[in-house]
Amino acid sequence: MEGLKKIRVAVKSDDIVLRDPATRERITTKGKVVPRNGFWLRRLAAGDVVELKEQTASKPEPKPAPERDVKEQGSEPVKKS
Repeated sequence: MEGLKKIRVAVKSDDIVLRDPATRERITTKGKVVPRNGFWLRRLAAGDVVELKEQTASKPEPKPAPERDVKEQGSEPVKKS
C-alpha cells in the first residue's frame, strides 16, 4: 500500500482513547501520521479525530552553531603585552 496518501490526525482531548488499528498505538492530541484510508476517513467523519495540517516548512529550522572560544579551535592564545 505504498501509493496511499498520509494524513495527520489527533484526538480532540486526552480523555478520548483511540488506537491505530495497524500499530495499536494510542492516538494523542499531538497527532500521528496515518494512511488516508477508509478507517481514518470514517473516524474523521464521525468526529472521533481531527485532521492536523502539516507545517509549511517540511524541515525544522536548524539551530544556530554554538559560539566557540579561540582555544577550542586549536589556536594559541594571544599574549597581552
